[in-house]
Amino acid sequence: MQREANQVLSQIQTRERELDTLAQRGKNVERRRREFGTFMRTMAPLEERVKRLAELARELALRGHMEANECKRVAKKVGVRMDLLRDRMEGVQTALDEGAELEQFEAQLAEMSEWVEEKEKRVKAQAVETGGALLEQKLERLKRQQALQRELDANGARVEVLRACLEKLRGDGMARDGGELGDLRLPRHTGG
Repeated sequence: MQREANQVLSQIQTRERELDTLAQRGKNVERRRREFGTFMRTMAPLEERVKRLAELARELALRGHMEANECKRVAKKVGVRMDLLRDRMEGVQTALDEGAELEQFEAQLAEMSEWVEEKEKRVKAQAVETGGALLEQKLERLKRQQALQRELDANGARVEVLRACLEKLRGDGMARDGGELGDLRLPRHTGG
């Protein structure tokens, strides 16, 4: 049993290194998410070995084996290391999900910025052609578009607030058994 436990601990350590590498690798979030999905699918055999090790320790304890206490201790050590690995996997999953959301938001913001710039160019071109009467109407539209842009920029601050809340959750070490979130309400966006 000790040999099996050592092999499982070695596998867990290898998985931890793989997870660290995956968490730090490059900026391409989609590729990292695919790699993480593959990583998660390959965890089943390790989970099964940990489960079998715990069952073996229970069986030895039930039989009154003279090394039952040592077997329980070893199985518990393996279980704790596996729990820590699961927690780290959840953290990486959360970070990757947030990274994907942030990339999507930034892409939408860039698209909106391009749209606003194009509108500004059209307004300026039409103002030169049509004169001052239409210029006021176009400037009013431009102001509305700039207000939309400011609203989009304000959402950037909300993303930062969400990140801060996530870091607070991670820092507090919220228990998996349903710990309270505390006062993490986000400020309401009033527009403007």
